[in-house]
Amino acid sequence: MIIYKLYHHHHIALFISFALSLTVIPVLWAMSKWLPDYLWYSYLIAYLIEGAAILILHRATHVEFRLPTPKQ
Repeated sequence: MIIYKLYHHHHIALFISFALSLTVIPVLWAMSKWLPDYLWYSYLIAYLIEGAAILILHRATHVEFRLPTPKQ
């Protein structure tokens, strides 16, 4: 998220900040219902889902990491 913010891609940075909170809770609920012994793995699964979503969003928007040129 910090990298996207540094390169002025604010929409993707905002998506990343909300995606984990919106992903962890449903995954945590599903894991508690069907696999309660593996409850702590819900965080890992949520991060993997978020990583896949970020990768898809990154490729779909064709984000380029270039620093803005200084104005003279």
